[in-house]
Amino acid sequence: MSAKELFFTVLGPSGAGKTTLLSCMYKQFEQVLPGAFFPAGTRTFAALNTAWKQMVSSAEDFSPEFSVSISGTEDLREYSFTLKGQREDANITFYDFPGGWM
Repeated sequence: MSAKELFFTVLGPSGAGKTTLLSCMYKQFEQVLPGAFFPAGTRTFAALNTAWKQMVSSAEDFSPEFSVSISGTEDLREYSFTLKGQREDANITFYDFPGGWM
């Protein structure tokens, strides 16, 4: 059987947390669906892990003037995943559009 394909677009102003949201979703799916939900390439894995580490590092430095110093998306980013199913797989792609494009 061929894999199902799902496409999602993430839109919002620069600095709204689009990439951060995607990295949090990735980490949550990784915990909830171990061995069933994984990046479809090293580029997706590396980019979302970097965003996750930056967010965790910023949160650990929490102060009353907390601000996240994660750099915004400059170019269109594509994050691809594979969700392993019992009968068939699903390919899931998230498109992260830069806030400046809005």
